[in-house]
Amino acid sequence: MIVLDLFAEVKPIWKRSEQFYGTPYIWCMLHNFGGNLEMYGILDAIASGPVDGRTSQNSTMVGVGMCMEGIEQNPVVYELMSEMAFRNEKVHVEEWIKSYSQRRYGKVIPKLEQAWDILYQTLYNCTDGVADHNKDFIVEFPDVDPSFNSESEAIKQNVKAAEAKRFALRETYSDLSQQPHLWYSPSKVVKALHLFLESGDVLTHSFTYR
Repeated sequence: MIVLDLFAEVKPIWKRSEQFYGTPYIWCMLHNFGGNLEMYGILDAIASGPVDGRTSQNSTMVGVGMCMEGIEQNPVVYELMSEMAFRNEKVHVEEWIKSYSQRRYGKVIPKLEQAWDILYQTLYNCTDGVADHNKDFIVEFPDVDPSFNSESEAIKQNVKAAEAKRFALRETYSDLSQQPHLWYSPSKVVKALHLFLESGDVLTHSFTYR
């Protein structure tokens, strides 16, 4: 039997179960819940966690894995996690993120290197221990029907029925850890955005920039 430590980048069970009581396990990154589209990650944990697991005393770790519930988002997170299958030592993320910028755009662009460093320190450094349960408006059920502009009793009843159906489909939050939260400074992220925009002229034809 092989156990999957599914959420090891946030809640590594191997640490509090004596290496799963001697059972071989795979260090897994979950990262994404329900296809969430937000920019989110814990690069420091990914850069060190698998190595910590493999080199710990009496380790039973036999591999690394990814078990996200959605793809096509946050490629920087998955590139780093993919590399960890081939690394024997922890990754110095500040150096790695700089090389990632160069590989992604095919050239050295100081402003983009600075922007990615900001993203690493903010969006991709969620260290408050809260799972990625943030609810983005773009993937949330609407609370109000935009076509509704009448106060007739019949329409009111239809709206109430529709709201009841939407409520039944929503996730219910059992604790604060599943409610939207900010773990970074929005002003710093805006600064990174400006650096990306200022680099647009030299990357007009770059697919990975667009």
